[in-house]
Amino acid sequence: MTVTLHTPSTIFTFWHAPSWMMLAFAGGTVNAFAFQACAQFITHLTGTVSQVGLNAPDPGTQALALHFATLVLCYIGGAAASTILL
Repeated sequence: MTVTLHTPSTIFTFWHAPSWMMLAFAGGTVNAFAFQACAQFITHLTGTVSQVGLNAPDPGTQALALHFATLVLCYIGGAAASTILL
């Protein structure tokens, strides 16, 4: 017996948009406060993407931006691989 709590038609509605925005705001707030307090981003994926954005324009730190971008791609690839395996 399977029970489906939500279907894609109920999840992807405008009623859920405020929740998505609040989650994005919470992640950005954690990044901003951590950056001010520790001078580095502490959250995993959002902090890494922020590092890519900060380091990409500067020619001296583009290698570091490439490193962070590789981490993001590996994270996405690992998530896709585990989804396929499951």
